[in-house]
Amino acid sequence: MKLTNFSVENFRSVASSGDIPIAELTALVGRNESGKSNLLLALETVNPVGGQKDLDPVKNFPRGRHLNECKPETVVVNTTWQLNAAQTQEVSKVLSDHGPVKDVHIVRKYNAKQSTVELLGVKPPVLDAKKVSSTRNQS
Repeated sequence: MKLTNFSVENFRSVASSGDIPIAELTALVGRNESGKSNLLLALETVNPVGGQKDLDPVKNFPRGRHLNECKPETVVVNTTWQLNAAQTQEVSKVLSDHGPVKDVHIVRKYNAKQSTVELLGVKPPVLDAKKVSSTRNQS
């Protein structure tokens, strides 16, 4: 997967970065203490070494805001990743009836269990209530 864009919010000195597109070569340029390192630290929380853990609001929530504003579902990072041809083919084997998957949207929240992964381009499955009911009655 290749990162194509991301945004950071509610993290240290970053209230809201806006969308940051990623190219083959991307430079973060800004004055000292403007938040460049905090953008990268937030991005690293999406897939950290050792696995995702809950973020500490005392350490990571913006200092100018009240801690009671920080909830487990408070968004920190939004990322969009593009699958390569092999990954698209592999996912399509499993989701053949739901459309081609080309991009993956990952949202990192303060509570690691609240983070979400969405396959873009996939039609949600339509459940047949009768089939669901009959399988429930069989068990």
